[in-house]
Amino acid sequence: MLTFRDFFFTFFEELAWKPLNIPHLIAPHLTKRRRAGCIYYWKVALLSHGAAGGGGRRAELARWVRARFTKGHVPSHLQQENVATLSLYSVDVEQMQAAIGVCVTAVDVDGDDPGDLAGSRRLLGTSGVLYSLCPPRNDEVIEEFWHDARAKLRLLLESKPCKPRVPLVVMLLDWPLVDGRVPTEDVEEGLRLPGATGNATTCAHHVFNVAGDVQQPVATDTMETAVSWLSAHAPSIPDLERRPLAEFVEEGLSRHFYQPVYENLAERRQAGLLQQVCVKQLPRYTETTRIRDYADNIDR
Repeated sequence: MLTFRDFFFTFFEELAWKPLNIPHLIAPHLTKRRRAGCIYYWKVALLSHGAAGGGGRRAELARWVRARFTKGHVPSHLQQENVATLSLYSVDVEQMQAAIGVCVTAVDVDGDDPGDLAGSRRLLGTSGVLYSLCPPRNDEVIEEFWHDARAKLRLLLESKPCKPRVPLVVMLLDWPLVDGRVPTEDVEEGLRLPGATGNATTCAHHVFNVAGDVQQPVATDTMETAVSWLSAHAPSIPDLERRPLAEFVEEGLSRHFYQPVYENLAERRQAGLLQQVCVKQLPRYTETTRIRDYADNIDR
């Protein structure tokens, strides 16, 4: 028989591992302009270090971070060897007459072997980076630990466009306290964050710490605070609007074909010139076929 204690434990376990309500967390920061009909895009790249090969507690923490950012079904063609899309969806915010698009990618790369990450377009549009760090193992050389951690972070930041600069969250996973405090300064020094912030890679950084059992509400609160901080410091969003595909095609045909053809025809008539030569209009028609092909690809 399921006791109240068992029910209580199961409830918090499911709550701790369910995906975060990212649109709810980022909406207050992304929709400040309150422009009706806008789509606000927010994309975060996840990076981790120190969990591989650790097993046990480290593996559980790494799975927990991915679980909190994994939502919905992602097509298989969006999965690559070192860049996996964990979430890709949009939510309408009725009270703000806007929509929020969320994309979360997990980057798995060796700092000494960039692979195809540098040439990947999967990091375009990144709004922030969340770097989760497990503490060094007892048998690990501390200098090597920080060297590898810096190499991973540098590779990720240099593989995305240098502008706009994005905020960085360093999420410490179960790090021991030093004199009763989180070793924030040690982490900043190890990753050389004071030197990174303000150059062409990041615009701001913040260190958070998740300690103890991830099923405790404080762990979720910390993760939600980190997401809110990232959205509050995200670069400004371009003004994008949704339009029906048919309207996009019709406007493209009018702008690139009908309008220039009829304007040229009116000018020739006014000047008493001969009718237009079809051969000279073919390049304009060719341009319109690109619009058609683009529309076909979207429809598929």
